[in-house]
Parts: sequence; C-alpha cells; structure tokens
Amino acid sequence: MDKNSKFELTEPPRQPSILDLAREQLAPHFDQTAIARIVQAGEEIAIARERIFSEHVIIGSRLTQIQQIMCTSLTAHRSDPAQAANEARMLLYRFADHSLKIPKWSAKRYVQIYERFMHHNDALTFLNVGELNILKRHDITADEVALVVKAKKANETFSRNEILPFIDRYRALAAEMETLETQLAGTEEELSASMAQQDQNQFELKYLKEQIAVAGRSTEAQQAALIEAQTALASQSANVDALQTAVEMVNREKADLQRQISEMKIRVEVKEVPVVPERYASVTQAIEDAQARLQQVTRELQESEAQLANRRGAVAANELPAPASTTPPAERHIGLRLDGLIADFDALRDKFQSCRQARELRDHRNTISTLAASVATFHQELLTAAKTA
Repeated sequence: MDKNSKFELTEPPRQPSILDLAREQLAPHFDQTAIARIVQAGEEIAIARERIFSEHVIIGSRLTQIQQIMCTSLTAHRSDPAQAANEARMLLYRFADHSLKIPKWSAKRYVQIYERFMHHNDALTFLNVGELNILKRHDITADEVALVVKAKKANETFSRNEILPFIDRYRALAAEMETLETQLAGTEEELSASMAQQDQNQFELKYLKEQIAVAGRSTEAQQAALIEAQTALASQSANVDALQTAVEMVNREKADLQRQISEMKIRVEVKEVPVVPERYASVTQAIEDAQARLQQVTRELQESEAQLANRRGAVAANELPAPASTTPPAERHIGLRLDGLIADFDALRDKFQSCRQARELRDHRNTISTLAASVATFHQELLTAAKTA
C-alpha cells in the first residue's frame, strides 16, 4: 500500500431539507423572505409532529409504569395475582381520568399500543396512532403489521378503513397458498411413487423379453404376460404424465399467488385477470378434476397390476403341461393386442387433454392438423374393419 495514500470517509447522501424543497417548489411564486417564513412554519410543524409522536410513546410507557407499580404493591396484599392485576388496571384508569384528565378509553389505547409495539421500532416510526390503534389487536400477526409498514414506507396512499380488509385479503391468499402447498406435496409424493412403479414395470417387461429370447420362442402364457406388462407400463406412463401435468399446474398457481402476495396493495385496484376455462369455476376446481382423473387412472393401473400378477403366476407354472384352451392362441393374441391398443388410445387422449389445458395450441396448428388427418384416416379404417368383421 502507498504510504502517502489516505483513507477518506464518505458521508452518506444528505436528505433534502425543508428549505431545499421549499426553494425548489415555491421559488417561481414567492420571494426569499416569504419562503423563509414558510420554511420556519414548516419546520415547526415537523418538530411538533415528532414531539406528538414521541409524547404518545412516552405517555404509554409512563402509564404502563404506573400500572406495574400499582400491581406490585397490590400483589403483596392479595392472595390472587390475577385479581391484583385487574384491580391495578381499574385504579390506573380511574387515576388517569380524575387526576391526569386522560379518559379511560384514551389511557387504555396508550397502554395497549405501547405494550403491543414497544419492540416494533418500524411500526412506531412509520405508523400514526390511529393506524397503530387498528393494528394493536392480538389476532394480527407481526408479518401482517410488517406488510402495512412496508406500504407506508413505499408512500402508498390508503385510509384506516382499508387496513383490515387488506389483512383479510392477505389471509385468504395465505390460506390458499397453504392449501396449494399441501396439494403439491401430496401430488409430488404420488408422482414419486408412480415413477418408481413405472421403473418396476419397465424392469418386469425387460425380464419377460429376455426370458422369451433365451427360450427362443414364447408360449401363450408368456406372450399374454408380455402384452399385459406392456399395457400396465402404458397405463403407468399415462399416470406419470398426468401427475407431472398436475404438479406443473399447482406450481404455476403457487407462483401466481406468491406474485399476488408480493404485489399486494392496501387500496384495492381494479385490474383484468386471466379467465379460468369455461368448464371450471376456479383453478382449484380444475386441480380437483385433474386429481379425480388421476384416481381413475390409478384404479385402472391397479387392475392391470392384478392381471399382470396372474400372468406372472402362469409364467412360473410354465413347466407344467398347459390345459387345452377353448380360445385359439392366434385369436387370443389378437384380442390382447386390441386391449393394449385401447390402453394406448386412452393414454393418447390423456396426453392431448394435457396439451389443451396448457392453452398454447395456437402455436402448433400445423401439428394438430396433421394429427387430426391421421386420426380421421384411422377412424375410417376402424369403420371398414367393423363392417367386414
């Protein structure tokens, strides 16, 4: 370090004084003498406001001190401390009314505000007595008081009558946020379990394919078990996709609620909001509908797993002579493949419904047209097959 260098302390930026502000705003209209008199009166108003505020705090602290002195003295002569505290409170209000000319309601307000906010410097600094009187209720939390202080710091315009409705709106959003977080935790847990089951189904399917490859040919039971495993895997994949869509929906709703809470203002502003799809009354209803569909898919998955378990038993008993089947193997094979095709078609419909809920189909019009043409061709083929069957 250079020995000749010196440390220089930088002073924080100075706030403009009343004189500076008065010159900036009133110089085009008044001479310096008038501005000086206006500034003097303004400074006296500022001092008076600070004195009034500090006196409110001092009065509350002194009344609390008197109440504590009375309570301590009465407790020594009373068997019940609660009775002594109540008597001290009544004597304080009587003394304040008759001796200090402070009405009971005013003395009570001073004491309550002091006891409620004596450790909340920001509330005492930025809020006036009327606002503190509204926020002194015990059911109002420190976070809710901090929201009002934040609005006051930001110079937001609001009246006292708008404070409690603002807190009610905040509580409603907070409750909705808590509900969404609970739903999100449950859906994520279900998604994790479904993904684990999907991995297990993939492992079972791989095992069956390897077993058939080693044997060089597949028996009817093995082929049926393979198709059942493929069907179960398709259903499980559809379940996972639906769960992932539900998680994304809840996360979007949660982010929107977090944004609403961070941008909340005490005074209600009228603004346009996104419209919920016509078939739903709210986003919560849409989530409940998605969960109902997930439960249906889960039930179908459980049925497929039960069938798969039966097929596994058949594979395990493959060494024993198989009884004669009343259904030809080829016909049974086609029936199983058609059942798997139905499961695949249901999974396709679920994926398309997930895309529709994203409300971004307009950007993929060409792809949708191609898909519609393919489905139309497939539909004609099905009709032809139904007529000739």
